[in-house]
Amino acid sequence: MTALTGTIVRIGPNTLSFNTASALKAIYASRHVNLQKAPWYLTIDAGSGAASVHSEIDRDRHAFRRRVLDQAVSDLAEQPILDKIKTWVGYLGSESKANEQDWSEPTDMKDWCNWLSFDIMGELTFGQSFGCVDKGEYRFVSDVVLNATKFVYVAGFWPFISLVRPLLGTKWASLLFAKKAHEYEAYIRYANSMMERRIGAEKNPTQTLDGTPTTRRKDFVHHLLHARDPQTDKGLTLSELHADSALLIHAGSDTTALTLSAAIFYLVHHPLVLATLQGLVRTTFPTLDSIRAGSELLSLPYLRACIDETMRLAPPVPSHLPREVLAGGIEIDGSFFPEGTIVGVAPWSIHHNAVYFPDPFKYNPDRWMAASDADTDNGEDGRKAGTVLARSAFCPFGVGSRGCAGKRLAYLEVSLALATFLWVYDVRLYSSTASNTTRRSGPGEGKSAKKHADVRDRTDLYQLWDHFVADREGPVVQLKRANVSLGETE
Repeated sequence: MTALTGTIVRIGPNTLSFNTASALKAIYASRHVNLQKAPWYLTIDAGSGAASVHSEIDRDRHAFRRRVLDQAVSDLAEQPILDKIKTWVGYLGSESKANEQDWSEPTDMKDWCNWLSFDIMGELTFGQSFGCVDKGEYRFVSDVVLNATKFVYVAGFWPFISLVRPLLGTKWASLLFAKKAHEYEAYIRYANSMMERRIGAEKNPTQTLDGTPTTRRKDFVHHLLHARDPQTDKGLTLSELHADSALLIHAGSDTTALTLSAAIFYLVHHPLVLATLQGLVRTTFPTLDSIRAGSELLSLPYLRACIDETMRLAPPVPSHLPREVLAGGIEIDGSFFPEGTIVGVAPWSIHHNAVYFPDPFKYNPDRWMAASDADTDNGEDGRKAGTVLARSAFCPFGVGSRGCAGKRLAYLEVSLALATFLWVYDVRLYSSTASNTTRRSGPGEGKSAKKHADVRDRTDLYQLWDHFVADREGPVVQLKRANVSLGETE
């Protein structure tokens, strides 16, 4: 739509979506801009009875809560992430029947990436994994979370939402709005119970959520429970803790799950990129146990380029995060917009803007490699300028003071998981036809929709459905255990 109507498109009675890097900066980059989070944010955590750090509209309160979360992220331990990833690759291989001789059974990586990310966030948030990968008992949670998000995302735009909002998360909403509202209610109950069990465990730091003895480390909830607002010297309310619990479970896991499954999708659709990255990973890390954060991981800029190109084409939050213009109005891209106007920039839209990303639907990690040979006509200066221009419009985590607090964590999780996956397994796209080179459209690929056919028909584009977070399918792949030594893990 934006490409047909210019750099601004009206998507609601008083709502405008922009498609420029200058608008991205003007709307999101400064904490002191004459904007605030739009009323839509009042709905997404309504079932918890309070705002989460993500939906908090008050700037000072948000700044305090953001500092707490930033400290929690900076204090996280790497080892629990590594342990969960190793468990993941092990169970992935055993359940798909992967070995060194034959290709495995078809495996849907969307599910496996969801389960891994939920287990990691359970460990980091509550100090205990959900057991999705190894025990399988909570594998249903990812579907419940998605359906709950679908409901509340749309509900936030209802013209009568102010009348309904007090009912969200209660049995009354379930009676009025059926299945998805019921799953939203179920998810809120689940998130609240996890937080309350963790609060109880904080009183006994040598005990886990299920009562077994342990030495508790400082997880995210520990920081939330001990935080004090410098203006009031008060901690977070129980409702705020509930809201943050719901946020951390779904938002904290979805970025990693989507990016990892999308990265695998694009790699199996681009065998030369896959071979290059896999070769770099296997030559950089001599054993599985050597894959960890540090100089070796940082020495793989091509890994980061592949991840960034994945998030460009498949941003975890595809649509714009709405901001409301305050009294006095604001100027964006040379035009004035009065009080009450809702504005935003949709990451999916700007990430496919050819001004910033030439050949925008092409998966091209080299566009992030400033000194690569991807653009020999312009020379090195031209390549660097192109990378700088691309960075100015790149916003998978948002920008500014309200950008995603988990950016560093997401990069760490995806980098470690993708490197480990490619180190252990050879991977190819599954084909339901006799030949793996002649194949029909598969999960995650274009579905031949009549509208927006240039996007929905593309089999080389990981298809997303926007529900605030992105729903998707696949990719379905086959695995073969690589002939490599697992070192200490064997």
